[in-house]
Amino acid sequence: MAGSTSAGIESGACIESGGTGDSTAVIGMTILVIGSAAGLYSSFCPSWFTVSSDFFNTKGRTGNERRIRQGEAAATALSLLEGAGSTLITRNLLPLIGAALISAVMVAGYEWAMAHPSSDEDLSGDLLGVSLYPWRSQVSSLPVLPRRR
Repeated sequence: MAGSTSAGIESGACIESGGTGDSTAVIGMTILVIGSAAGLYSSFCPSWFTVSSDFFNTKGRTGNERRIRQGEAAATALSLLEGAGSTLITRNLLPLIGAALISAVMVAGYEWAMAHPSSDEDLSGDLLGVSLYPWRSQVSSLPVLPRRR
């Protein structure tokens, strides 16, 4: 096997030689760690939309919150392990920093969704006092046609 040169060995040789200057590999690894971390959260926890839904908040809220936090802990631990492993490979802290940042964003998103459940007011489309649907008042005043039988 000595003397074999494949693309994987050549690209790994640059990293193994101690070069921290391979910025393309570091950035690529960081992007992969961030994307993978987001996937870990979605495998351990439901979506932010589901967490803020009425169903989630009325059916066993305390148990749901406990399970979400367990999922947050598991996904954060695995994300940081991926970041640490990528940091060892690239010999650069950027993948670990990326894992920590995306973990903070994901946990904050879940906590915000649990603290701010959706309501009927969310359907108004009112964003900072500006209606997103100015035609709605006109549409709601139209007569309703009877259904055919």
